[in-house]
Amino acid sequence: MAGKVVISVRTASGTYGYVSYDYGATWAAYTPAFTTGYQFACFHFPWDDNDDEVIFYHFESVGTLAGNRLYRYEDGVFHDITQFSAYPPVAYDVLYPYFGRWSLETSVLNRQRLGSVQKRGGSGNWYLVVSDDAGDTRTTTELVYPICMDHIALSGDNPDVAYLWGGYRGDAYGHALQIGYTDDWFATGVQDKTGSLGHNVHLRAVGICGGLS
Repeated sequence: MAGKVVISVRTASGTYGYVSYDYGATWAAYTPAFTTGYQFACFHFPWDDNDDEVIFYHFESVGTLAGNRLYRYEDGVFHDITQFSAYPPVAYDVLYPYFGRWSLETSVLNRQRLGSVQKRGGSGNWYLVVSDDAGDTRTTTELVYPICMDHIALSGDNPDVAYLWGGYRGDAYGHALQIGYTDDWFATGVQDKTGSLGHNVHLRAVGICGGLS
C-alpha cells in the first residue's frame, strides 16, 4: 500500500505500534494493538498477495525465555508459529528471531515461503527455520558451531535462492565473517560463499543487497 509505514515504539510500560498512511506525515495507533509484549523486536509484512498489508509476522517477548513467541497475524487472528529445538520443550528450547529486520523473510514471489534464522534461548545456538506454508509447518536445522550465520535474506527473483550471513568466534579477537547461500531452498544444505573474506576475524557482515527482496 503506497504511503503506509509501520513502526514500533518501546516504552517502560510496553511496546506499541504506530502506522502512517501518508509517508509519515501523520501517525496513529496501529490496529491490532501491540500492547501485550515486552519487546516488538522483529516484524515483517509479506509483499506477495498482501496488497492491503493486513498480514504480518511479529516476535513478542514477555521478558522470559519461556514466554518468547512468534506470531503470524492473518484473518484477524494471531497464529502462534513458535518453533522449539526439542519436544516436549523447556524454557531454553524456545527459538526466536533475534536481530529483527534480517531475522525473518518471506519470498516476494510467494509469501507462503518463509525463511528465518532463530536463536535458542539461553545459548549461542542458531537454527535455520524454513516453511512452505507461511509458518504453519516448519523444518528446523541447527547451524552447528562454529557456524554462526544469524541473518537471512531471500532473493527477489528466485524463490529457491537465499543468503545467510554472520560470523563465528574465530579467536579471542572477534568474529570471522561467514556468508552462506542456497539455490535449492536448502534441499542440499548451505553452501559456503565466504571466500577470501573469511580470513579476517575482524569483519562481520551486517547487511546484504543485490537481487534481494
